Amino acid sequence: NNNNNNRKKRGRKTRTMPKNVLGYNYTVGKVNRIHLRLRHAKNHTFYSYDDIAGTMCHELAHCEIGPHNAKFYKLMDEIMEQHAIYMVRGVVMDQSGFP
Repeated sequence: NNNNNNRKKRGRKTRTMPKNVLGYNYTVGKVNRIHLRLRHAKNHTFYSYDDIAGTMCHELAHCEIGPHNAKFYKLMDEIMEQHAIYMVRGVVMDQSGFP
């Protein structure tokens, strides 16, 4: 298929997610893309909201800090705490209009 050959020449924009990974951050320059797995790879049932939200917090921290070090986990904890506060308050968007 000629379309497949063209795609290979340009390079893939995403990657296949391993079955044991719930998400990953794909960063090129200043652009961050977060990919999340919403369903179990084997039985295709949805992951819980808490699993997906926790993975999102993890990947958001990777937008700033790549390695899993103390600074990364501190930032991830701050993001998770902010998310928990928003959930308790029922806030869907902050003052800037961001969820």
